[in-house]
Amino acid sequence: MKVLIVTYYFPPVGGIGVQRVLKWIKYLPQNGIEPVVLTSGHGLGHVQDESLVNLDYIKKIKTYRLGGKKLKKYHKLKKEGKLLAPHNFFLLFRYIWGMDIFSSWYQEIKSEIDKIAKEENIDCILTTSPPHSAHLFGYHIRQNINIPWVMDLRDSLTEWPLRKKSLSTQIISFIESNYEKKFYSVADKIIFATNLMKKHAQIRKRNLLDEKAHVIRNGFDHEDFAFNNLVINKNNKFNITYTGTIHTNMDPEPFCKAVINLINIKKINTNDLFIHMVGMIDKNKKSSLETLTDFISIEFPGHVSHREALIYQASSDLLLLLAPYNKNKAEKEILTGKVFEYIGSGKPIFALASEGELADLIRENKFGYVADPNKPAEVESILLTAYQNWKQGINVVSGKNREQFSRESQCKTLSHIIEEVVEQHKTKVAS
Repeated sequence: MKVLIVTYYFPPVGGIGVQRVLKWIKYLPQNGIEPVVLTSGHGLGHVQDESLVNLDYIKKIKTYRLGGKKLKKYHKLKKEGKLLAPHNFFLLFRYIWGMDIFSSWYQEIKSEIDKIAKEENIDCILTTSPPHSAHLFGYHIRQNINIPWVMDLRDSLTEWPLRKKSLSTQIISFIESNYEKKFYSVADKIIFATNLMKKHAQIRKRNLLDEKAHVIRNGFDHEDFAFNNLVINKNNKFNITYTGTIHTNMDPEPFCKAVINLINIKKINTNDLFIHMVGMIDKNKKSSLETLTDFISIEFPGHVSHREALIYQASSDLLLLLAPYNKNKAEKEILTGKVFEYIGSGKPIFALASEGELADLIRENKFGYVADPNKPAEVESILLTAYQNWKQGINVVSGKNREQFSRESQCKTLSHIIEEVVEQHKTKVAS
């Protein structure tokens, strides 16, 4: 059985979002399904990680890298801080009614998609987003060639919780809502990355039944943490690590204030603490973190490869997780993919997050600590508890429920979904 996976972001693009599709490609063949990939021709994104291109299972997969010529300039302008350049406004004006600026990719190569599907003898097409215009490929194939379609949503199609309300975003939401109705009506199966995403989609579209809508959360890969001859230098310090990007909608300030206050009241020994902030950090947020340098040792290694990030996690005693936020506390609906990678490390998580699916996940499965960033006393108290547990050698992490979040286990679920839609389609065609 063959599945065509359409994903705009693919190595050498890096970041946590890419890992979902990479692990599907890795484990689908173990379940009797051969993946073929269609991705953009430029290979650009917010984060680059050339090391991913050299993964053995990536080399073995047939990959079509086509189109995205106009978007190549978009990504370069964005990296240069020129997001509002005339080129980007032109793209937005021309393609907004096609769903989003990235739909130019679909428009550029839509004539190729039918040929690829036929030449590869595809049994099913799987499209994954964001960007959500990637689903235009699935919609086209389902309507024109009658190949079953599974659509995967890493983010909500119409409800991005941190989106600021304005006239332009209202127009965008209106367009997205219309496409959501079209897509949900035509797709054979829809996969959501969180329970809340599925719940809200079913509220908006009441005939979206459980038989059609499924949840496959993000996860971790056991093999990512199988380090050969890794020597961890514990240096008798409480190693706190953050890995990933820190955007403008993330706030390390509550963590910084808690650390400084605990040091000032002599609850934490400055010689005990060491912090790694690994990844790309917004310059204003980095300024907040740099206030800690007057008190403790803190390093900013910058962007590193995915494997290096995992080594930092494995070498840590506590993994800091900063949930995005906004004034309406809409972040409670976000379940960042980073948490599952942290779960894979087996190290305790310290999440600064409001009540919601993320907080529930960590507490219910005993993966670490959760503190509301809007409650300074709570952040301070829980950080102190984590420090004291480290001093006493107490491990608060339970591995009991960890396996349900393994990529291998989740890929079995995906395989069953693909097999089901293909068999249902064959039966319908035969009748």
